[in-house]
Amino acid sequence: MSESCYSPVASETELTSFQHGTDTFPLKGPDGPALGKPRAKPFVNGIDVLAVVASIASLIAAICVITPDWTPSWRLGFEGQIVVIGFLLSIMNLCMMRVAPLLFLNLEARWGNSRLQNYESILRNTVTLSHTQPLWRAILSFLIFLPLALSVAYKRFTNGYSTLSITTRYSGSYGVAPPPMGSYNVLNRSSVYHAINAGVPFLAASSTDNISLPVSQLPKAYGFNTLLIDNTSTALLDVPAPDYISSIQQNISNQESWILSASVNATVARYNVSSQDYHYDDTSWGQLFEEATIMSSAQLWQPGSICLGMIVDQQRASSGNYSPYCLLDYYFAKQSHSLETHSIDDQRSKDFRESSPMRFDIQRQTCTGTWNVSKNDFQLTEGSCAHLPTTYRSLTNTVPFYLDALPYFHDTIAEYSPCGSRNSSQWRIPAIVTSVATMYWARSIYMNPYLSKAYKDNPEIFYPATNETLLSTRITLNPSRLLYLVLCLQPILTIFMFLFMIILYDTPTDSGFGIVAILSGIDRNSLNHLHGGALSGQLSRPVNLNVAVINDAGESMTRGQIRYSIDCERQEKNTLKRGVKYE
Repeated sequence: MSESCYSPVASETELTSFQHGTDTFPLKGPDGPALGKPRAKPFVNGIDVLAVVASIASLIAAICVITPDWTPSWRLGFEGQIVVIGFLLSIMNLCMMRVAPLLFLNLEARWGNSRLQNYESILRNTVTLSHTQPLWRAILSFLIFLPLALSVAYKRFTNGYSTLSITTRYSGSYGVAPPPMGSYNVLNRSSVYHAINAGVPFLAASSTDNISLPVSQLPKAYGFNTLLIDNTSTALLDVPAPDYISSIQQNISNQESWILSASVNATVARYNVSSQDYHYDDTSWGQLFEEATIMSSAQLWQPGSICLGMIVDQQRASSGNYSPYCLLDYYFAKQSHSLETHSIDDQRSKDFRESSPMRFDIQRQTCTGTWNVSKNDFQLTEGSCAHLPTTYRSLTNTVPFYLDALPYFHDTIAEYSPCGSRNSSQWRIPAIVTSVATMYWARSIYMNPYLSKAYKDNPEIFYPATNETLLSTRITLNPSRLLYLVLCLQPILTIFMFLFMIILYDTPTDSGFGIVAILSGIDRNSLNHLHGGALSGQLSRPVNLNVAVINDAGESMTRGQIRYSIDCERQEKNTLKRGVKYE
């Protein structure tokens, strides 16, 4: 056991002017006035309180930054959030490292071994000093690596988004128009191109019977304006004008998208389910040809001379007051041909009549649509139709031209023909009715060029926004519960350390504990134990730093001493008295 080398009585060589119960300053040592400033330990340190407040404020700011329903999240976006959260985590770490060392010093002095190497490791925040206890190495390692781990962890919460309602009014219009196509606008010379451009997303989604018809998800959107309403009807919605879409895309970032919702008109094709059971007599068939004038058909080049026939209602379609119709179906032709038109007396017309062709009613209806507009894309996400006709019901001069329509139908629905590979597919009727609606819509675009005088003067195909809402969505951090935990961890530790430090108030260590404090109160006789380590700062074995508190025995108890001794026999651990000045 180490010898007891500390005497609680102040020697003349150490302190010559100390008097119990007095406030005489400065104290005098053997070589002149003492420079130390005695003081009472404050119950709470103002800087520590400020650190706790700053940590909590940083946490509140971080929560405001990541909460998607609040404006800062949207304004900063993902990149801005990364910068701000990193800065706030750094502040939280500085606040925690202000409070942590003093708590650790109190713990070591109160319940630890009061080892000199432990104190040094705590003050220097290092785990590499020799003879530091494993427990303190673990605690200090945790505090060193914690901010590093948090700085990596919060960046892993990706794929979040924040939405803000746009109140600034854009002068947008809607109508029968293609989406912005850039240099591809030169292809605006055929309705076939517009039909392909609009129809490809649906064709891809229905390309195989391994993909089930989304009955439970109807109405379902495809591409930029195709809406499968139900199994027998499809709508091609009017879209935001190309100039409107382009202006939005030019003003949003790569990590931003806008959601547009509005009431619009739509070109709707509906399969008349009773047409398959209807057999045309001479009178009714003749009436059809009075309205349609001709029939057109195309050879599918399949066994049995299967052809695709079409009759369009030109008379009603040209009036604009009634809903036109289209007869379309496959039939077996007794005479082979390619792409032709036929009169009522032609054999192909008779063959087509015997097939009881499907009838599709075409009408302009009111619908609602929601679009997602990103920097380089424009997609319809959802929609619905109320089955209410618009004022004009139909568009004039929009009957599909057979040289455009039949080749398009051949490419999109031939596999559903009687000899096709998917003639019993659940997609058969939805695919055919979608192709019919698409072709009518495409013909409308071709016959009414965007921003032409006829286009701008027609309120059915070019009109201002109705019931429009605009929402801007930006990619942000994903505000999961784990992210909130990552942000709360350091402030929680800081608060806990601060409260625990108040509990340990009477422990004889304060924020000023360090080299000056130890040298001011050291028992000079014990310093010989440290001989040889002046440069290396290393000792050959663990060394204790004993801390003794000497309180004034008088009634006033306004003065006290704190004395340190190196590697001596442990003394009873006295505690500090509140309001007493110690030197």
